[in-house]
Amino acid sequence: MRLFLAISVVLCLLTQPVFSQNPVSAGFNRVSFGVDAGVMIPFTDVKQRDYFPKFDEMSFGGGLKLGYQFTPVFGLRGQFLIGKLDGRNDSQNRNFETELWDVNLSGVFSFSKLFSPRWSKNDRIDIYGVLGVGMVSYRSKVFLNGELERSYGYTDNGQEKDNRLNDLTVPVGLGVHFNLSPRLDLGIESTFRFTQTDKLDAVSRVFSKNDVYNYTSVGLIIKLGSQTRSMRWASPSVVMYPGDVNRMEFITERISEVDRRIEIIDHRLEESTYDSEISELRQQVQAIDQRQNELNNRMSTLAESRPAASVAESSVAALLSVYFRLNSAAIDNYNYERIASAARFLYANPEVGIELVGHTDITGPSAYNHELSERRAQAVYDVLINDFKVDPARLSISHRGPDDPLSQQNLSINRRVDFIIRSK
Repeated sequence: MRLFLAISVVLCLLTQPVFSQNPVSAGFNRVSFGVDAGVMIPFTDVKQRDYFPKFDEMSFGGGLKLGYQFTPVFGLRGQFLIGKLDGRNDSQNRNFETELWDVNLSGVFSFSKLFSPRWSKNDRIDIYGVLGVGMVSYRSKVFLNGELERSYGYTDNGQEKDNRLNDLTVPVGLGVHFNLSPRLDLGIESTFRFTQTDKLDAVSRVFSKNDVYNYTSVGLIIKLGSQTRSMRWASPSVVMYPGDVNRMEFITERISEVDRRIEIIDHRLEESTYDSEISELRQQVQAIDQRQNELNNRMSTLAESRPAASVAESSVAALLSVYFRLNSAAIDNYNYERIASAARFLYANPEVGIELVGHTDITGPSAYNHELSERRAQAVYDVLINDFKVDPARLSISHRGPDDPLSQQNLSINRRVDFIIRSK
């Protein structure tokens, strides 16, 4: 009873902080249902070996599981297990048979996400531990030289079934989950069930240790709910640390404020005595664009002289990239002119199309960066469609987040959208 109360207190303390409202963790499936089957191995007084049982001491069992995932690191699981235990000791000419079922409530702790939250395979493989408390209900018989020696849960010299014996059990184990699809997982688990009884083998001795049995199983877990994402496979940094997201939003607001101030300064500079210098810079940009157009015309001439498939196979980024400020998908005037150059290229080369590939630097969570890179590519796409009336069929969008940097030192170079020439 003391052990039961201690484990209950530990589970309550672990689950208390995850009930707080967290808008970032919304939109995930949390409930799962599983079916498993495996082998049951007794570690009792009647056995052939102390640690490595023989094959004829293994029996089969099966069970059902119902789980609720509070965070990517912690969840609760209820389990029902039914099966048999068989053991023997040939030196004593003694063997036993036990039929049992086990009901328990366990905490499931993800070691891989807890100790290595940045592991690249956390969304596919989950290494976890199990600790819980429950009840085992059983009937047992032990035979000496083939004759019934003693039984529990039976009457009439072991011929008629009587009320089962019930005792406390504590499951402790390890397992691995594999994410097969948005709705299905594969689980492999091995748990030792420490009981508060010495009668699982129907042999009860003075000063003898309580009986233990192992259940090693393989099962399928179905993820229930209307969402497409499961809390078990969510990113711990996004779900468990929403303060980082709030800080990112605060930084974004400050950056937007700085951008507004820069626009005001730019406007004032245009009206100041530096108009001539700005005009000179714009002429330099126009000269670059003119050289770019000449290069595009040469490429167009080469494309006409050979099959169009060769342009698609080369996938050369012949156009300049569009660059963005930190954590922004807004297009400024300087980059607007680069998009205009891309539009001129498309009008001059009707046989080709362009793939818009978005990128970010390594700042921030990976999931957020992939979403930001997609918004950047979408922003360039919208300008080409809405402002320059480019045929949408000639454009495509992809995003790589921080996975394809141009520079390891200058992070601003990686905040970009590339133009990739593709065959129409």
